Amino acid sequence: MNNQLVNNNNNKHLCDFNECRKEFSTPSALKRHKNSHQPKAPKTRSIRFLDPLTPSNNFVSNNFARIELSPAVIQQEPTVVEVVEPVHVNLNTMVFYEDERPENPDYIDEVEDEDEPLGEHMGFTESTVDEPEDVVDEIEDQAPIVVNGEFFPFRDKIHLLMHQFYYRSGADVSQGLMKDIVKLVEDVVEAKLAYPHAKVPAPDLIFNFNDPRRTKNQIPLLKQTVHDVKVQKTVNGQEVEQTLQFSMNPPSEILKLFVANPSLVDGLSRLPDRTEGELVDSYQSHKWRSHELFQHPMVSVTIHGLLKDIWIGDLVKTDQMMMIVEGFYTLKHSIIMVEGYQVISVQDQFFLHNMPAKTSVPISQVSRIVCDSPETLVLNFESDVLVNSDLLLKCNAIVCKLTRPNPLKRPSSSSSSARKYKPVKVIPLNFFTDDMSGNRTKKHNKFDSWIMVPAALPLAQRHALENTAFICTDHLLSAMQMLPAIVQNLVKLENGVEMFLPSGESVIVVAPLQFITADNARHAEIASSRGAISKNPCRKCDWELKTPARVDGGDFNWRPRSESIVAAMYARYLASGGDKSFLVDTEAGYKLVGGQALVVLKSFDTMLDCPIELLHTIMLGVGKALVKCLLQDHLNPTEKSFLETRLHGYVSKGFSRKLRSSLRLHGSFLGRDYKILVQQVPILLNELIASGEIRSDRGILLIKNCFVDLGKLASLAYISRIKFNSSLYLTQVASNYNDLRLSVLYHDEFLKIKYPNRKGGNIYNSSKMHIMHHLVDDIFRFGSAIFFETEKGEQHNKFVREGLFRTNRQNPSRDVAVAFAKRMMARHILAGGSWFVEGQSIPLKASRKVLECASSVDTTVRDFADNNDQDPVVKLGSSGIFKNKHGNYLIGEVVKVDALTGEYKVVEYALLRGDEAITRFDELESDDVSSSLYHTCMKDGANNLLVFKTRAETSFREAEGQFVQILDISRRYNNYNLINISKFGTFWWALSHKKKIFFEMCVNL
Repeated sequence: MNNQLVNNNNNKHLCDFNECRKEFSTPSALKRHKNSHQPKAPKTRSIRFLDPLTPSNNFVSNNFARIELSPAVIQQEPTVVEVVEPVHVNLNTMVFYEDERPENPDYIDEVEDEDEPLGEHMGFTESTVDEPEDVVDEIEDQAPIVVNGEFFPFRDKIHLLMHQFYYRSGADVSQGLMKDIVKLVEDVVEAKLAYPHAKVPAPDLIFNFNDPRRTKNQIPLLKQTVHDVKVQKTVNGQEVEQTLQFSMNPPSEILKLFVANPSLVDGLSRLPDRTEGELVDSYQSHKWRSHELFQHPMVSVTIHGLLKDIWIGDLVKTDQMMMIVEGFYTLKHSIIMVEGYQVISVQDQFFLHNMPAKTSVPISQVSRIVCDSPETLVLNFESDVLVNSDLLLKCNAIVCKLTRPNPLKRPSSSSSSARKYKPVKVIPLNFFTDDMSGNRTKKHNKFDSWIMVPAALPLAQRHALENTAFICTDHLLSAMQMLPAIVQNLVKLENGVEMFLPSGESVIVVAPLQFITADNARHAEIASSRGAISKNPCRKCDWELKTPARVDGGDFNWRPRSESIVAAMYARYLASGGDKSFLVDTEAGYKLVGGQALVVLKSFDTMLDCPIELLHTIMLGVGKALVKCLLQDHLNPTEKSFLETRLHGYVSKGFSRKLRSSLRLHGSFLGRDYKILVQQVPILLNELIASGEIRSDRGILLIKNCFVDLGKLASLAYISRIKFNSSLYLTQVASNYNDLRLSVLYHDEFLKIKYPNRKGGNIYNSSKMHIMHHLVDDIFRFGSAIFFETEKGEQHNKFVREGLFRTNRQNPSRDVAVAFAKRMMARHILAGGSWFVEGQSIPLKASRKVLECASSVDTTVRDFADNNDQDPVVKLGSSGIFKNKHGNYLIGEVVKVDALTGEYKVVEYALLRGDEAITRFDELESDDVSSSLYHTCMKDGANNLLVFKTRAETSFREAEGQFVQILDISRRYNNYNLINISKFGTFWWALSHKKKIFFEMCVNL
């Protein structure tokens, strides 16, 4: 007995961190506990090492002199702030008709479920892979099972309960979920030991934490709103009006959580940025820089050690002059600039000087605020303005705008605050809407939904599930029928809504709508277009479907559609007493089905703010049509087999996945499959034609040109950050679209001759081919096309569907809204967010211990997948563009990795320019691409760059070098490797870089 006690004491494992001294029965439990003492690792790393250290890893360094690079200088037109007057539409009087939501019993959801982890829905499956090291350690920690013991054949009662729970009949619990349950039980047991008074809560306390009557909690729930929608239906020839309801998480209530979240609030609002040549995020786009609702009415600055708020219209004194403030913006993302008009003082009178020219100074140069009440300010004009009537009229308009009362200036309610007015935050929003099936089979039972995300967050955070907020869904009402209630809330946000920061300080939030992403059919509804069934199918212009093709592209240039026409049609409908014929204009291609509700918003234009979506337009549009044409009209069975073999055997570190499906199933491919085809088919077609495995007749060469041009356009479009020469980028997108347009035109003409009796199948005159004509305008207005892609919204559909599966289907709109609201509130609390309870003036937040415990638990189990393959990860065999410690760019392939020291070695590649080998590159300063790598170096028949492996090797440390961009250099041509120009981002790199010129006699740096 004494020996047994000794053994038990020896089996105790003590935590030696500081004075913790907690006891654990197994080394693995002690290891998990020690992890809680460690500071949380930062989430962002520039490099991840995936390969183990090998004994052969030896590293060398380059000791070269540093060469300074001259920055590119690009001229841009001055920003003009766009002033928008709202159109008046009464949202409360809108009535919808049953033919606007056609019942489709054969509806099939074509949702893009991107790379959903299989383990989340698998039942009883056995693993056939080797156990990871931590699992082996856990197995070794287990004590042997005692034969004929108290709980034989189980180790103890806990083992019995867990085993019984997992293998219950009819309860298919996935292995992933069971691991979470096991981890939860371990944490509960440890918590019970640490806090003996703690009790396991009743399920009702968890399920209904928001009901204080049942749970005695002080955790509120995000407030839902219920809305009535009038729908007219025809029953037995009689018009019958029905009133249907849906529940919504209002955008204003969601924003209150975001604003009170300390981990989010600083990233929710961004000043427009005017750094020349850059297009790295939405706040550098034209709409953000020019639209009046995106301009911040005030900024805070420290003057002589005191916090001061500078408002538009204030008269301020700088180090060099006085100026009346007209706006604010940033340079290089962080330097805040004050823009306005210079003011001079003459005999105690203020004169506007050198009107209407603007001047800008860094906000750090503002020394004092001369006048913070512009409505009392008297400004005079100089004589040159007074003698010019047109100029005088323009200057008077400027002065009236600056000196008029600002409705956002609301007096501070706190007596302890040094602020005269409540501060204002401008938080733009992006919306997404789509339809999905509410059934597990993804057929029938159509649901429409709306979600939103703050537009100013960094791209990685905008594409995160935890920052994507659910608004509403319903199966009886369409997205357009739910829209008026959403718009009413957005109107309030445009006018400013009071919210509270994590500190409890009151702030006025203005939330303009930047854009709505959706598929083409939903965008047509928003833009009041008849869509594909119309002779004018474009939602952005009056292009007619049967317009004869022209080589110069004039057939695609048509007059833009107008929102004023929509407002006039709706006004005539209301004046007629509800005559439905006024809702449709067949000749012009307009049809009002609910999108007219958006015309009341000052921040949103239904014709301009529905951007072209890459997935449905390029991949599932023109790309899908070209693949179908290639396989059905050009390749014989043997050639198809050769192409399929090459696709299945395409091995490259530049792609995270391969095409595994048969080309026979191309009609059911998803967007991620067409992404692979668009990037790989151009280089493979050229390879197979060169080897003679595919014929080189005229038709195949024509469609090869189509794929080459489509690959280059897709390579340009799928870029998230244009760090320099953005004007060249926009020009090149337009130029490459024109190349694709001509290639498709010539190919279509060939097919017309080959198949004179065929009807349809014309790619050139398709709506998706035409609407790509507007892509460059959308990039100019909103930034990179990645910013308005819909794939993350499509992936969010599966989370909504899973929420629908857990309801009793009696009121799914309410149940799903409540479920997402509870999830948002739980995340908010665990992130340290604050909230108010009725009857208290001081905000509440979770205790320190709660936040410490929450930091060790992942709040997101699954997140959105990304299959663009643009994240450069250092691992053995990775190839791409590297930046060495001297700031020079080179092409290389990783051949050695040391995960412990953060070092890796790359072998270099060289481009060919005649007899010259190019190994160092520089950024192209001008818009002239004739000197770029793409136009000066050797290429194959599909315009892929030729490179060869050199003997030079370069070693990198994480702090000294950078893996800039991933490349695909896996294919061979004669004795050379090929840089696949269709790989996303590669074409822009080749166009925007040139050979590095050294001005000293030295080896390459």
